[in-house]
Amino acid sequence: MKIAIITLNGIKNLGNRLQNYAVQEILKERGHSVSSLLWCSAEENATLLEKAKITLANILYVSNILTSKLYLKHIKRNRRMLLCKEFNDKYINLNHKYFFKTTTMQNHVSDFDYYCVGSDQIWNPFIVQNRDYFFMQFAPSDKTFSFSASMGTIQIPSQYENTYKKGFEHIGKISVREADMQEFIFNLSGRESTLLLDPTLFLSREKWLAVSRPPHTVLPRKYVATYFLNEPTNSQRIHIEQYAKDNQLEVVDISGNYSDYVGPSEFIHIIANADFIFTDSFHGTAFSLIFEKRFLVFQRNNMYNMSSRIVTVLDTFSLPRRFYNVDNANIDKSIYEHIKTIKNEDQSHIPSVLMIEKEKMNRFLDEVLGDD
Repeated sequence: MKIAIITLNGIKNLGNRLQNYAVQEILKERGHSVSSLLWCSAEENATLLEKAKITLANILYVSNILTSKLYLKHIKRNRRMLLCKEFNDKYINLNHKYFFKTTTMQNHVSDFDYYCVGSDQIWNPFIVQNRDYFFMQFAPSDKTFSFSASMGTIQIPSQYENTYKKGFEHIGKISVREADMQEFIFNLSGRESTLLLDPTLFLSREKWLAVSRPPHTVLPRKYVATYFLNEPTNSQRIHIEQYAKDNQLEVVDISGNYSDYVGPSEFIHIIANADFIFTDSFHGTAFSLIFEKRFLVFQRNNMYNMSSRIVTVLDTFSLPRRFYNVDNANIDKSIYEHIKTIKNEDQSHIPSVLMIEKEKMNRFLDEVLGDD
């Protein structure tokens, strides 16, 4: 069968590209033909001039002009985007036939047998706003499903509630990756949903290593990896650097001094070979689990609370202490004792938990696609 993936197409978001690849590969392993659709990113409250600029940018994006090696390397000079572009070209089947939006897909609904929305923050109202095409309203309900869909937050503007309610009522089968989303969806629409892990966790470490590569720069022999999506506080930096110094480790900052050298493939390599990982990222957490690394997760700074998806996955693996939920601006020396506890914590159960959760995922897809 032909399946279309509807997801965010962040050209420089590492976790986004990795989850897109994971969904694709999981469905391909079940024998399906899979492609990912591009979506038109004009903001709903943009001015006419802004919408015109965004429309032009989308045309250039879909035509591969804004994602060409020439543009990214010599004009925009963004190495991170170039590395993500290389990952897309090599590993992800992107469909450039049309912009993904409701009015377009209504004319092409028969092009695919199923439509799958997922997974990374695909229903975050502060990203997708009030767009009903992320609920696949253009397609028959029995041809739609969500795969470990995330919202990042369950606080949505009141003017979006009707779109979300109708959307949840429409989707054929719903699976999510955050426990509090299940309650939110039920309260809003009366629909039950299945709780699944993020798709990245369903691929084996061998599969991930096969698409990894070292960055085009020298890595320290032993290092601490840090990956923060929001700027860490001075207190966080001081204690991370002190921990590295005390343990004779260097600091490889994926979002800082190594940022220009890290795309999706390089990210996997750095996490897989790190001695310890500090992060505020969900996918920093996910890949630390995949490679059974010792790690510590902080709440993100300067934004709404996004910890639900991290807490859910850590609870699934019975590793709640990995989430260090403190005032990031005033961390004290007790963090070192906390890290010591983590390093002594048994995590031999991770593979068995992954196996159980993968069986759960397969049952869900069997029910949706009738592959059993």
